[in-house]
Amino acid sequence: MVFYGFLQEPTVGAAVACIASSDTGVAAVVLGTVVGGTWLALPCVFVWHVCVRHSPLPLATIPTRRVRSTQLRWERVGRMLEWLCAEREEWVAAVGGATGNAAARLVKVRFGALFEAFRGGTHWYFAVDVLLGALTGVVIGAAESVDSADACAAAVWGTSCVLAIAALSVVLCVVLRPHVVRCELLVAVCVSALAVVAAGLQLAGEMSASAAVSLAASVLALLPFVARLAWRACKLEPSARRHVVGDATSSAKRTPHAASADASVLHVLPSNFLVTPARPAAFLAAAQQEEMLRLLLDCICRR
Repeated sequence: MVFYGFLQEPTVGAAVACIASSDTGVAAVVLGTVVGGTWLALPCVFVWHVCVRHSPLPLATIPTRRVRSTQLRWERVGRMLEWLCAEREEWVAAVGGATGNAAARLVKVRFGALFEAFRGGTHWYFAVDVLLGALTGVVIGAAESVDSADACAAAVWGTSCVLAIAALSVVLCVVLRPHVVRCELLVAVCVSALAVVAAGLQLAGEMSASAAVSLAASVLALLPFVARLAWRACKLEPSARRHVVGDATSSAKRTPHAASADASVLHVLPSNFLVTPARPAAFLAAAQQEEMLRLLLDCICRR
């Protein structure tokens, strides 16, 4: 759904422009109808499944536990990243028993990607995101489809509508606070606020400033992905801690030659990576990339 959210607004806008423009032919109208209808039908199906068919949701949220100090590579940075990137709640079965667990597992496996990013009681907020994105695309497409004689008026009312939608998004995020991760909530509020500022600057005729603010909003929208990678690199997996303990107890039994060989391997592979003949090259490359990211963050934190 992340990539769907990025592509929804331009796709719906292009479809509406193809349908509403007076310069397009029958083929463009048919194409816009098919693409726009298909693009909007998918979230409608998901909304029906989550909010209608499986209502009330057989899942509920509980507060997550704080990460232990032994699970963090760096204590201070880890606590800051935990406050920003750790999930405050997790979804579990609302009703115990075999039947309740089976229903909860079914919904979570099939539709968990839609609502797991939101807190309990606001699992439907993914539909609000889809609706706001679709409205923005419709407004932009309708404004772009007008004749050149009415282009100035269309730009004014189109930008005003976009400003109103962005302001509504800010209000909903601040009032409901639906996101389970603080970083995602802060970024959602900031991006919507920057969209309001960009629209206001565009109405004031400051096109260069509006473009700069829009660019800043686009870059800021990528921050949750970077923060999530940093949080994953800061956490120690259970297998990593077991390997660390095992290596500490067995290091005294190794020969100097074996110890030097292991030290050379550790520069390439992470400590929690167990090399076996059955591992394909893709796992080896992924492990090397994870270790490089960890070393980079380690250097930054030490400075």
